[in-house]
Amino acid sequence: MRATGSFQYATSTRILKPLQERTYFHLVYATRHPKGVEKFRDVEQKTFAEQQSVRQKAQREHRERKSGQSEIDFGSDVPSGTFQAERKEQRRKAEVRLMSLLKKGPMRYKTLQPRILELPLVWNTDLNEILAQGRRAGQFEITGLGPLERKPKKDSIIRLKPGSRRSLD
Repeated sequence: MRATGSFQYATSTRILKPLQERTYFHLVYATRHPKGVEKFRDVEQKTFAEQQSVRQKAQREHRERKSGQSEIDFGSDVPSGTFQAERKEQRRKAEVRLMSLLKKGPMRYKTLQPRILELPLVWNTDLNEILAQGRRAGQFEITGLGPLERKPKKDSIIRLKPGSRRSLD
């Protein structure tokens, strides 16, 4: 899709079936502007809780119909184990992609950000946390940050510090 439509960025998000731990469909998004990827991930992050709530309600109602007994709803907002595992794996992929991109040389945050956010379930907060952890661990140097600032600015330059070739784990 990226090549056919001459899009610079392409990504997707998975929508799950309400009653099963299976994919219902993938919502695919392509854009020529980096801000589009950021906004797509913002919407994904905001709608995730709603998707979880709808699925939990549908599953509870299904169990109640099957058993003939009502359940007490304690309103749990804890994401499913499958989702948590998938987020953890996607974050690991984001760390690998980040290291791979930075091995090619320093990059501006505004160039790096959409490339990382193309990964499903990786949000801006994840990227900023990965960068902050790497900076504290001495793996990254981020120019343009004040002494108390942790979040890079769009024009901040991120580079690997010499000898930082290992994973962020």
